[in-house]
Amino acid sequence: MEQTEIERIQLRAYEIWEEAGRPAGREAEHWQQAQAELAAKDAFGLDPEEVAALREGAEPIKDEP
Repeated sequence: MEQTEIERIQLRAYEIWEEAGRPAGREAEHWQQAQAELAAKDAFGLDPEEVAALREGAEPIKDEP
C-alpha cells in the first residue's frame, strides 16, 4: 500500500525528531522541515542531506567527479 502525503511527512518528521535527540516543543519545526525535504525530493530528486546542505548554505552534494 502506498503512503499518503501526510503519512510520509509524519514519518520523516518523526525521524527528524529522533535525530535531534527527541526534544520537546519542536513539533511544528520538524513537520515543516519534513514537508520541505519531501517537496524537494519530489520536485528535484534531492535527498534529505542535500536539502540540509542547501538550507545551511553549503554546496549541494554532487555524484559527478
